[in-house]
Amino acid sequence: MTATLDGRPSRLVKLRRRALGPVHDVRAGLWAARELRRLRGALARDGVRVTVGRPPRRVSRKSGNVVMLAARMTRASCLERSLLRQAWLRGRGTMRDVVIGVRSDDEFGAHAWLDGDPDGVDFVEIHRIGPGSVQS
Repeated sequence: MTATLDGRPSRLVKLRRRALGPVHDVRAGLWAARELRRLRGALARDGVRVTVGRPPRRVSRKSGNVVMLAARMTRASCLERSLLRQAWLRGRGTMRDVVIGVRSDDEFGAHAWLDGDPDGVDFVEIHRIGPGSVQS
């Protein structure tokens, strides 16, 4: 039985939901680590025409934090992080472009971020990667 007589989830259902969170987080973290490793080689070989694999479907609400933690732990570049995050959000139904820009002042610098993020304030856009670059 999955619900009590008054329609609330049973204790077993609550325990199962709580236990599945870490499993889904691990799945999200493994996906992120695998895709980042693959992305590094693909970016060197194919440039920005890379594709990112589809993220796992069944994840907990906190799994996005695990994906970003994996990116930090593997010291992913801003472009790798942005492509990974774009694929993650696309898997959740949110379409965002990756924007690549250069610094607009005297000191040269380049950066990649997702459209709508405040990261790109000091940069002039030079290239955009649409969310269609995710493998099915």
